[in-house]
Amino acid sequence: MNKPRGMLTPEALRAMVAAGEIETVIGGFTDHYGRLMGKRFDAEMFVDEVAKSGGHACDYLLTVDMEMEPVPGYAFANWELGYGDVHMVPDIATLRVASWLEKTAFVVCDVRSEKTHDYVPVAPRSILRRQTERARQAGFAAYAATELEHYLFRTSYRDAAHQDFRNLEPAGWYLEDYHILQGTRTEGFHAAARRHLKLSGVPVETSVRRGARDGRPQRGVQAVPEGGCRGRRHERHLHGEVRRR
Repeated sequence: MNKPRGMLTPEALRAMVAAGEIETVIGGFTDHYGRLMGKRFDAEMFVDEVAKSGGHACDYLLTVDMEMEPVPGYAFANWELGYGDVHMVPDIATLRVASWLEKTAFVVCDVRSEKTHDYVPVAPRSILRRQTERARQAGFAAYAATELEHYLFRTSYRDAAHQDFRNLEPAGWYLEDYHILQGTRTEGFHAAARRHLKLSGVPVETSVRRGARDGRPQRGVQAVPEGGCRGRRHERHLHGEVRRR
C-alpha cells in the first residue's frame, strides 16, 4: 500500500513550516497510564534544533499518579534523589500532521537517559522495544493494533468534574448493535474521528455501534494496524471498540 496520508518527512515538515502551514510540533511520550506527556515546540525551532538534538522533560512524569502527584518509593526517580530530566528523542518515522489541531504536527519521542543516552528502561516505549526485539530474536515479527474504546456523554468534561463524575448524560439510550439510525445521531463525532485519524497517518476501515452485555451502547472503530515500534504497516485490520453510554 501507499504511505498513509498525513505522514511527514523532515524535508516535508520544513517546507510546510516555511510556508506557514505548520507552526507547532508536539513531541510526546506515554506515561504508565497511557497518557501523552511532552511539549509543544515552535516549529522553526523543531526543524532547526529539536529534530536532531531532542528535548527534555522531567523524570518525575514516570512516577506520578492519575492526579499528577509524585508517588514515593520509586528507585528511578524520587524526592531523595532529586527529580531531574530525561532526554526526549524524536522518532522521525512517526512524524505526522496532527489534523485535529490547527497548524500542528506530532511526533512520538523515545525517553533516554541524559547521562548514558540509553533508553530509560521503565518508560513504556522502552519496554515495548524490548518485547519486540525478543520477538524478533525468536523469529517472529510483531504487529500492533489498538482497540479504540470509549464512552460518550453529552456532559462536558468540566461539568462532569463539577458533578464528581456522577449522573452524566449518555449519548445513547438503548441497545443499538449495528444500528444505522441511532449511529446517525452521533455521526458528527465518529465522522470527525475517522477523518482526523486518516489525515494523521492512521488508515481507518470503518466504525460501528454495538450493544454491550450490560445494556450500555458501545461503538467500534476499525483501522489498519501498524507493525512494531517503527510503524511498518501490515495488510490486516485492527478491530477496535468505541464505547458510549
